[in-house]
Amino acid sequence: MLSTPNPVQAPPTDIRHLWHALFGCMRSVKAEARFQPLHGLSPMETETLDQVAEHPDLLLRELAATLRIPPSTLTSLVNRLERQGLLARTISARDRRSYGLALTDQGRQAQEAHREFETVAWARIMRPLGDLEQAAFLDMLGTMVQGFHETPKGQPHA
Repeated sequence: MLSTPNPVQAPPTDIRHLWHALFGCMRSVKAEARFQPLHGLSPMETETLDQVAEHPDLLLRELAATLRIPPSTLTSLVNRLERQGLLARTISARDRRSYGLALTDQGRQAQEAHREFETVAWARIMRPLGDLEQAAFLDMLGTMVQGFHETPKGQPHA
């Protein structure tokens, strides 16, 4: 007789199930009423708001490079955020020939809600881990991100 895996509890070695479970945890936190300004925003849109908040007078081409997306994709993204009243294009103080971006009041509220959301969600996710386990997890995660961006010897960069 074949046994069927329990769909609620993923095996710890199955990264695909764990990845989806982690996103489920994030979605359950995001559904809380206090995070209403984030409802309907994609991860790329919230990352855009974060980048604009962290880097005043960020040029569009710099944002595209930071987000690792083509300029045409950024244009669509910025247009959506402008229509939602979250971002405004501005003439850059650094380079008057270029456009920068600024958060609107509504955009600042959404960005602040996103920061709070990340803090709350990650605190809940990390809660079962002790201090040493949290430090080890963050160290491994940093190593994985760095390794992802390195090109293995003899292989073209993807």
